[in-house]
Amino acid sequence: MVWFNSWESPTLKTDLAAIKADMAMITSNVADLKDTDFENRLYRRVEVLVSDAFALRRAYIVQGPMQRWDRGFRERVEDAFEEGLITGEQQIRVVETDFILRAQRRNDRSLVWIAVEASNTVHVEDIESVRTTADALGKVFNAETLAVTVGHGIGAVDLERANASGVRHITL
Repeated sequence: MVWFNSWESPTLKTDLAAIKADMAMITSNVADLKDTDFENRLYRRVEVLVSDAFALRRAYIVQGPMQRWDRGFRERVEDAFEEGLITGEQQIRVVETDFILRAQRRNDRSLVWIAVEASNTVHVEDIESVRTTADALGKVFNAETLAVTVGHGIGAVDLERANASGVRHITL
């Protein structure tokens, strides 16, 4: 009698590989859904969180997940791209940023633009993208900018990376 080891079957190996790929995709989709839900829940709080954390006043969302761009903001970003102030990559990055706020400093009433990336767990991609957006906003509006991440967690290495690149983090 010959015993057949079913774990070595080419068909089974192919099926297992497909299942692993499907599980990776499902895990990624669930993470995206969690982050989208997180952004939507943060929408009602982000103005107050950022204002309190950085001594700002009159903060308001110019761009967020639950609203279209402010028309004047969009036109200024497009003009900056056409004038060569920002690259196409920077323009896309601005469009994809979770939140963009405009505010004033409490002490001197100076204008501040704030780029915010929101994620349950903040990673290097969030840090790099929000830094790119803040730099682009500085070129577009010739004003002070803040790069901010907001999330429930951030690893020690990513927190160091954020601090080194001038990205501030708000932990919820």
